[in-house]
Amino acid sequence: MKVTELAPHLGARIDGIDLARLDEAGFRALEEEFHRHAVVAVSDQSLDESALIAFSRRLGDLELNVASSFHHRDFPHINRPLEQAQAGWQPARSADAGQGWHADMSYNATPARASILYALEVPMRDGAPLGDTLFAGWAPPMTRSPRRCIAERRPKPLAR
Repeated sequence: MKVTELAPHLGARIDGIDLARLDEAGFRALEEEFHRHAVVAVSDQSLDESALIAFSRRLGDLELNVASSFHHRDFPHINRPLEQAQAGWQPARSADAGQGWHADMSYNATPARASILYALEVPMRDGAPLGDTLFAGWAPPMTRSPRRCIAERRPKPLAR
Protein backbone atom coordinates (compact mmCIF):
# COMPACT_ATOMS: atom_id res chain seq x y z
CA MET A 1 0.00 0.00 0.00
CA LYS A 2 1.40 3.37 -1.05
CA VAL A 3 0.06 6.43 0.84
CA THR A 4 0.48 9.93 -0.58
CA GLU A 5 -0.51 12.78 1.73
CA LEU A 6 -2.63 15.33 -0.14
CA ALA A 7 -2.61 18.13 2.45
CA PRO A 8 -0.90 18.68 5.80
CA HIS A 9 -3.97 17.99 7.95
CA LEU A 10 -6.53 16.25 5.77
CA GLY A 11 -6.54 13.77 2.93
CA ALA A 12 -4.41 11.03 1.41
CA ARG A 13 -4.38 9.01 -1.78
CA ILE A 14 -3.88 5.28 -1.38
CA ASP A 15 -2.60 3.14 -4.24
CA GLY A 16 -1.74 -0.53 -4.53
CA ILE A 17 -4.66 -2.18 -2.71
CA ASP A 18 -7.79 -4.01 -3.85
CA LEU A 19 -10.72 -3.30 -1.52
CA ALA A 20 -12.53 -6.44 -2.74
CA ARG A 21 -9.65 -8.69 -1.64
CA LEU A 22 -8.30 -6.83 1.38
CA ASP A 23 -7.22 -9.16 4.20
CA GLU A 24 -7.58 -8.18 7.86
CA ALA A 25 -4.04 -6.75 8.14
CA GLY A 26 -4.56 -4.69 4.98
CA PHE A 27 -7.90 -3.43 6.27
CA ARG A 28 -6.34 -2.40 9.60
CA ALA A 29 -3.58 -0.53 7.73
CA LEU A 30 -6.19 1.24 5.58
CA GLU A 31 -8.28 2.05 8.65
CA GLU A 32 -5.20 3.53 10.34
CA GLU A 33 -4.65 5.82 7.34
CA PHE A 34 -8.35 6.78 7.43
CA HIS A 35 -7.96 7.73 11.11
CA ARG A 36 -4.77 9.65 10.37
CA HIS A 37 -6.02 11.58 7.30
CA ALA A 38 -9.85 11.57 7.76
CA VAL A 39 -10.37 11.53 3.98
CA VAL A 40 -8.75 8.88 1.79
CA ALA A 41 -9.00 8.34 -1.95
CA VAL A 42 -8.35 4.73 -2.89
CA SER A 43 -7.46 4.53 -6.55
CA ASP A 44 -8.08 1.95 -9.27
CA GLN A 45 -10.94 -0.05 -7.77
CA SER A 46 -13.40 -2.26 -9.61
CA LEU A 47 -16.19 -3.16 -7.21
CA ASP A 48 -19.59 -4.55 -8.03
CA GLU A 49 -22.47 -3.70 -5.71
CA SER A 50 -21.98 -6.75 -3.47
CA ALA A 51 -18.26 -6.06 -3.05
CA LEU A 52 -18.95 -2.38 -2.26
CA ILE A 53 -21.50 -3.38 0.39
CA ALA A 54 -19.15 -6.02 1.84
CA PHE A 55 -16.29 -3.52 2.15
CA SER A 56 -18.61 -0.87 3.60
CA ARG A 57 -19.81 -3.26 6.30
CA ARG A 58 -16.21 -3.63 7.49
CA LEU A 59 -16.40 0.03 8.52
CA GLY A 60 -19.54 -0.48 10.62
CA ASP A 61 -23.29 -0.82 10.44
CA LEU A 62 -24.84 0.55 7.25
CA GLU A 63 -27.58 3.15 7.33
CA LEU A 64 -30.25 3.95 4.77
CA ASN A 65 -30.26 7.50 3.49
CA VAL A 66 -33.61 9.27 3.81
CA ALA A 67 -33.48 10.28 0.12
CA SER A 68 -34.92 6.96 -1.05
CA SER A 69 -35.34 8.22 -4.62
CA PHE A 70 -31.56 7.85 -4.96
CA HIS A 71 -31.44 4.26 -3.65
CA HIS A 72 -30.23 1.52 -5.95
CA ARG A 73 -33.23 -0.69 -6.75
CA ASP A 74 -31.58 -3.91 -5.54
CA PHE A 75 -29.08 -2.47 -3.05
CA PRO A 76 -30.83 0.30 -1.06
CA HIS A 77 -27.71 1.08 0.99
CA ILE A 78 -26.13 2.34 -2.23
CA ASN A 79 -27.24 5.75 -3.44
CA ARG A 80 -27.09 6.44 -7.16
CA PRO A 81 -27.59 10.18 -7.51
CA LEU A 82 -26.80 10.71 -11.16
CA GLU A 83 -28.71 9.11 -13.98
CA GLN A 84 -26.59 6.69 -15.95
CA ALA A 85 -27.55 4.39 -18.77
CA GLN A 86 -26.86 1.28 -16.70
CA ALA A 87 -29.31 -1.54 -16.22
CA GLY A 88 -30.43 -2.07 -12.66
CA TRP A 89 -30.09 1.49 -11.46
CA GLN A 90 -33.15 3.53 -10.53
CA PRO A 91 -32.82 6.85 -12.37
CA ALA A 92 -32.69 10.01 -10.30
CA ARG A 93 -34.05 12.97 -12.26
CA SER A 94 -33.43 16.32 -10.62
CA ALA A 95 -32.58 19.87 -11.62
CA ASP A 96 -29.79 19.56 -9.05
CA ALA A 97 -28.74 15.92 -9.52
CA GLY A 98 -25.54 16.54 -7.57
CA GLN A 99 -27.61 17.12 -4.43
CA GLY A 100 -27.81 13.35 -4.12
CA TRP A 101 -24.09 13.24 -3.33
CA HIS A 102 -24.86 14.78 0.06
CA ALA A 103 -25.30 11.35 1.55
CA ASP A 104 -23.03 11.55 4.61
CA MET A 105 -26.00 12.01 6.97
CA SER A 106 -24.05 14.61 8.95
CA TYR A 107 -27.45 16.02 9.93
CA ASN A 108 -28.03 13.04 12.27
CA ALA A 109 -27.53 13.51 16.02
CA THR A 110 -24.81 10.85 15.68
CA PRO A 111 -23.36 11.14 12.16
CA ALA A 112 -22.11 8.07 10.35
CA ARG A 113 -18.50 7.09 10.95
CA ALA A 114 -17.73 7.17 7.24
CA SER A 115 -19.21 7.75 3.82
CA ILE A 116 -17.92 6.15 0.66
CA LEU A 117 -18.09 7.89 -2.70
CA TYR A 118 -17.46 5.45 -5.53
CA ALA A 119 -17.30 7.08 -8.95
CA LEU A 120 -18.26 4.84 -11.84
CA GLU A 121 -17.89 7.69 -14.28
CA VAL A 122 -16.49 11.17 -13.73
CA PRO A 123 -18.09 13.80 -15.97
CA MET A 124 -15.45 15.59 -18.04
CA ARG A 125 -15.35 18.72 -20.17
CA ASP A 126 -12.34 19.66 -22.27
CA GLY A 127 -10.26 16.98 -20.54
CA ALA A 128 -10.95 18.26 -17.01
CA PRO A 129 -13.35 16.80 -14.42
CA LEU A 130 -16.54 18.80 -13.88
CA GLY A 131 -17.17 20.00 -10.37
CA ASP A 132 -15.14 19.44 -7.28
CA THR A 133 -15.65 17.74 -3.94
CA LEU A 134 -14.23 19.74 -1.06
CA PHE A 135 -13.52 18.45 2.42
CA ALA A 136 -12.76 20.32 5.63
CA GLY A 137 -11.79 19.15 9.10
CA TRP A 138 -12.19 20.67 12.53
CA ALA A 139 -9.32 18.88 14.27
CA PRO A 140 -6.41 21.25 13.42
CA PRO A 141 -8.17 24.53 14.29
CA MET A 142 -9.73 23.01 17.41
CA THR A 143 -6.35 21.92 18.75
CA ARG A 144 -5.08 25.50 18.39
CA SER A 145 -8.12 27.16 20.00
CA PRO A 146 -8.24 28.27 23.64
CA ARG A 147 -10.14 25.79 25.81
CA ARG A 148 -13.11 28.12 26.40
CA CYS A 149 -13.54 28.54 22.63
CA ILE A 150 -13.50 24.78 22.12
CA ALA A 151 -16.26 24.36 24.73
CA GLU A 152 -18.34 27.06 23.01
CA ARG A 153 -17.97 25.34 19.60
CA ARG A 154 -18.98 21.87 20.77
CA PRO A 155 -22.34 20.84 19.36
CA LYS A 156 -25.21 21.33 21.77
CA PRO A 157 -27.69 18.46 22.24
CA LEU A 158 -30.87 18.91 20.24
CA ALA A 159 -33.96 19.85 22.25
CA ARG A 160 -36.48 17.02 22.36
